[in-house]
Amino acid sequence: MVDPTGRYAQLDPNSRCAEVFAKAFKPGSCAEEYAKEFNQKASKVPILSVSSDKSPTAKLTEDQVSGNGSLQTLGSYFFGAVYTPTAVTLAGGKPVIVLGPGFGNTPPDVQDATLVHKEVHAVTGYGDEVIFDMLRKYGLPSTDFILDPAHPTGEFTEWIRKGCPPKKK
Repeated sequence: MVDPTGRYAQLDPNSRCAEVFAKAFKPGSCAEEYAKEFNQKASKVPILSVSSDKSPTAKLTEDQVSGNGSLQTLGSYFFGAVYTPTAVTLAGGKPVIVLGPGFGNTPPDVQDATLVHKEVHAVTGYGDEVIFDMLRKYGLPSTDFILDPAHPTGEFTEWIRKGCPPKKK
């Protein structure tokens, strides 16, 4: 679910995703407690939008869009119309989610899942490899892509979109 302003996505406290994230990121916390804390933190993360591929910022990196300069970037891919439409950066030491020009063209459920994915980065401060390693125990369907230097994280977003289903045995 997206809040009424559409600025951030919320983690459903009754979902398997909330249960998995609680186990992975805050052991001992129940899914409902974790979702409440996660949603409060996520709602404070600024979201910057690049409205179209004709925008002056559309060809910049996510660092440049967020004003991040040379500080750490959690998403290391280039941010442009042809690339992944979202990115999480650390601007001035704080996380920022940057939505690229292609974001609005994706279906609402994909937008929600993508934002939750980026919020996981922003709230935990962890990069993909650490997150995948933690979640592997709790149902992430495949870990092969972790070894791919390109980090195609669409699989993580798709897993969230499907409700974080458990691994098939």
